[in-house]
Amino acid sequence: MPQKYVDLQGLLKKQLGVTTYERISAAGVTVGVAASRVVRQNPNRVAFVFVNLSVNTIYISPIITPSATRGIRVGPSGGLLRVVWDEDFSLTGYEWNAVASAAASEYFLIELLTAPEEEEAP
Repeated sequence: MPQKYVDLQGLLKKQLGVTTYERISAAGVTVGVAASRVVRQNPNRVAFVFVNLSVNTIYISPIITPSATRGIRVGPSGGLLRVVWDEDFSLTGYEWNAVASAAASEYFLIELLTAPEEEEAP
């Protein structure tokens, strides 16, 4: 039997009931020793992956002031946090803030968002 082509967007639309698209962070995005927002609040986000590219530890949290005692530790050189709607529920759409153990700690972010519904022609 010939192998059937799998349309990933079609599978996601079937699973979620909506069209999705990804948003990838720009190169050189950093967080420092003062807490800052790294993921904006968005109720249309179904998943995100936050990757620590620096040699420093980053703490990330859906609260205003993350720290070593109030946050999720994302280890250096490739540590990551993955948040998905069907496992983490409403936390997926929250605003997330981060702080690093040293200044200019680079990270990478990929978000999966639902696309606005297309209007049907009359």
